Amino acid sequence: RRRLLEHFEGGFQPQAMPQTHEEMLARVPRATGATGQALAQWLIETGWGEYLHPAYRIGQSQVDLAILKDGRKIALFCDGETAWNPEEMEKQLKRQQVLERAGWQCQRIQALPWLIHPEQVKSELQTWLAK
Repeated sequence: RRRLLEHFEGGFQPQAMPQTHEEMLARVPRATGATGQALAQWLIETGWGEYLHPAYRIGQSQVDLAILKDGRKIALFCDGETAWNPEEMEKQLKRQQVLERAGWQCQRIQALPWLIHPEQVKSELQTWLAK
């Protein structure tokens, strides 16, 4: 019971950080495709690199890109590189709800808008991260 309470209160230990940006980019999950790699690279270039945790494990789940800064827990999910069936998408959304109840702020990055209007998506994401 104590572990469960600590989990929801944010009493977790950050996982080991990669030492270099190259190591960090190598840990970005393959399933995120080019969008995940480009997003991680952009986060590094815009100053979020020291807070970035690719493939961050939370219990049985994994967040594509997690940002841990000043007690803030941000989960970024990259969607759209691979085809998902409706059951898988429902499972992912339920996982997101659990994380949000545990104090995580979640954002889903869609591959198509990232590819078509990258500057708009980056601007919206930068504004959201600055909150």
